[in-house]
Amino acid sequence: MSPPKQRGYLSSEKQNAAVLLYSSCSKRWERRDNLFIIEVREGFDLNLQGHKMSHQEITRNNSQEKPNERIAGGRDFDFISEKQAMPLVSIIIVNWNGLEHIDECLKSLLDQIYSPIEIILVDNCSDDGSVEYVRQNYPFVKIIMNDGNLGFAAAMNRGIMNASGELIASLNQNTVAEKDWLNILVDAISSSEDTAGASGKVYYLDDRDTIYCTWVKINPFNAIPYNFHGQEGTSSIDYLMGCAMVIRRDAIDKVGLIDEGYFLYYEDSDWCARLIRAGFKLMYIPDAIVWHAVSGSVSNSCFKFSYMMRNRIRFILKNFDIRYILIFIMLFPIEMIINLKNDIARKDLRASRIRFNAILWNILNIKSTYNARRRDLSRIVNIRSYNRSLPLRDYKIGFFEKWT
Repeated sequence: MSPPKQRGYLSSEKQNAAVLLYSSCSKRWERRDNLFIIEVREGFDLNLQGHKMSHQEITRNNSQEKPNERIAGGRDFDFISEKQAMPLVSIIIVNWNGLEHIDECLKSLLDQIYSPIEIILVDNCSDDGSVEYVRQNYPFVKIIMNDGNLGFAAAMNRGIMNASGELIASLNQNTVAEKDWLNILVDAISSSEDTAGASGKVYYLDDRDTIYCTWVKINPFNAIPYNFHGQEGTSSIDYLMGCAMVIRRDAIDKVGLIDEGYFLYYEDSDWCARLIRAGFKLMYIPDAIVWHAVSGSVSNSCFKFSYMMRNRIRFILKNFDIRYILIFIMLFPIEMIINLKNDIARKDLRASRIRFNAILWNILNIKSTYNARRRDLSRIVNIRSYNRSLPLRDYKIGFFEKWT
């Protein structure tokens, strides 16, 4: 079949299925003249996990313009100019033994009203059969296999380097997205060149009416994160939730990939710190909704706390302004004494041992942290203060922030 003179963009409830069909057939997204091509033969039946559709070949030229024509199912389709072409979004899912939730996650992506998308699954050496399940039931998903558990940061970087999209979405394996989640975030990012990325409202997956997170804030004196969970409106925020966010590729090009020195936790905060230093805005959009099984892939609380504590100190040394690093060094012993007193009262010193091990780890790795700080800051033109540029700085949470 010869290519149509003008390409069409199919606007329908299952538009993503047509795009995914094209990706599955050609093994890549083909792009010509900044338009994405959808070629679906008439009468072709597409069956993806129970989503069965009958499609028509989409072609249009100047002599055969039918603006009111409708596709099967009663949905309109519209043709858009080169300037109106929607950007391709590469959705990256980092998977580690995610069989319990991965099906529901991928189904929610099939239901997205936004198109075009590509889905990339980066697997950290799972042994629960989740990769085989995806390969069998979702053949259009691009799968990248790691030799071991490289952590979230390294896996995301592999996904980004293999992605074709102008926008990069991160979605956790244990997350389910509302059907207009992606469309809302893309609209928000596209509305301003100063906006590097956006995330939305996160509910608990096992309690779907309870809000887990809206705004996310970083304490500018000790880097303790705080999640708002009310009815907060659209706003610039301190960082994006790594479980469900969208970031522009051109912003990533300016600040670099995710720092793999974190392995787990604070890597999204570090990424966003560089974006803030580069002058970008990070937006919270309340209508973009996801449900998240919080810590669904990490069940060991001591393991989680160990990485949270270690990486919090590393984050401060790597991203804080020098003045605020000195303030942290003065305040941190007070925090340690208070926590040690509480641990003694509970007759449980495990948390205190983890805190001391975190300090020791950062002392031993101070040189690599310093080199990472120099490397990442050297990429940024016109560096801004990080601590003084935090959008939610005026919302003071906790004793130390209110006291200072």
